[in-house]
Amino acid sequence: MLKEKVRRTIVRYRMLEPGDRLVVAVSGGPDSVALLSILACLSQELNFSLQVAHLNHMFRAKEAEEDALYVKELTKKFSLPFTMRKRNVPAFVRRKHLSPEEGARQVRYKFLQDVAEKAGANKIALGQTADDQVETVLMWMLRGSGLKGLAGIPAVRPLENCLIIRPLIEVNRSEIKDYLREESLRVQVDASNLKPVYLRNKIRLKLIPLLARDYNPNIKSVLSGMSQILEADEDYLIEIQERIFQKVARVEGDNRVEINLISLRKLHPSMQRRILRRSIELVKGNLRGITLSHLREVLNIVNHGRTGSEVHLTKEIVVKCIYQKVLISQGKEPKTSVKYSYKLPIPGEAGIEELNLTLRSSLLNRRSIGRVGELRKSSSSKKAYFDLNEIEPPLMIRNRRRGDRFQPMGMRGRKSLKEFFIDEKIPREERERTPLLVQRKGRDILWVVGHRRAEKAKVSERTKRVLKVEIL
Repeated sequence: MLKEKVRRTIVRYRMLEPGDRLVVAVSGGPDSVALLSILACLSQELNFSLQVAHLNHMFRAKEAEEDALYVKELTKKFSLPFTMRKRNVPAFVRRKHLSPEEGARQVRYKFLQDVAEKAGANKIALGQTADDQVETVLMWMLRGSGLKGLAGIPAVRPLENCLIIRPLIEVNRSEIKDYLREESLRVQVDASNLKPVYLRNKIRLKLIPLLARDYNPNIKSVLSGMSQILEADEDYLIEIQERIFQKVARVEGDNRVEINLISLRKLHPSMQRRILRRSIELVKGNLRGITLSHLREVLNIVNHGRTGSEVHLTKEIVVKCIYQKVLISQGKEPKTSVKYSYKLPIPGEAGIEELNLTLRSSLLNRRSIGRVGELRKSSSSKKAYFDLNEIEPPLMIRNRRRGDRFQPMGMRGRKSLKEFFIDEKIPREERERTPLLVQRKGRDILWVVGHRRAEKAKVSERTKRVLKVEIL
């Protein structure tokens, strides 16, 4: 029974929880009508509520109006709240220079998010089936996709403040047809789906029948099974990717990611691509328009380029290699010309809004943290230790000022901060952004954060209480 099969899919992928409010996208076609009917039947058993949403894309004039009226009447049958809107997708496509499919997808998702927000819904249900999954896998295969594309359509995925769920993702279209006939449910037919005009239609109407007839009669089952295996592999690799990303990269605001070049070069080429794709996605907001050729250009300067090498991926995304860093940013490098200064409580935290960075201070007992040598070895670019008794509060975090000087750890004399930046090969555009941990009302530099701490207030055998400062 199809309802039971869908219920098992919902449970398997943990799509719904008691109390969820769900927006169901209903076009009036077979898949969405079946989805609405099944969810309406399961709503009481699984304790969730429904809101129906229908979008008129204005591609098909009179037929689109008939679809909207049909969905409205169907919604009344199930006694559910209904939202219908018109959007001029053809005009949007022309204005944005998009394909009709991509333009419709963008407008549709924006519409569904708006409905969910207004309805207080936390999830959006879409009617993609196992057949859609097979078509999607073949589409990505023809485009030369990597693992993520070949994994196909995810059963569950986040979309800003809600989740997209696909309860029919394990259901075949033949099962949908049988269900609609058994339930005596009439549907609207989109004639454009019957013409081999768009790529997906060509795959559905021509390629899949050819593959089934001449190569493998079970091609749908084979590709569906492959996508499930690859989806699991992709999920596992994403977990590893995120752990590595946290170690080698730093996100600064919404438009900049900084990657440690030495660490990146040590990674397997597969993981290098993943870290770069993830960084570009964070800066750009998506990966549309980013091709394999783009990644090859970036990998070339990462592994073989000199300092100052750069690649313009799109009009707005630039990748630069500067000394030991890879900087991915929107357009020109942002300059932090504004002076900033924040007090760091002991213990406590201070957030640097200009850098999207937080520093935390904590107190440690000297006896509980081992020998001085071990303590110094455990220091890194993200944390530093100080003798609390040698500190003169208040501690401040600020960027550089004219005339700044300090004594780097291990050196006898003092040097200007400018000389230090030059010796450490810190790019000009980075110098204003580099935070300094200072004491005595901002006069003494204790730590050039992320680079070198000062000789002053270093931990010794006589130290009793240790101050730890770390980047979060």
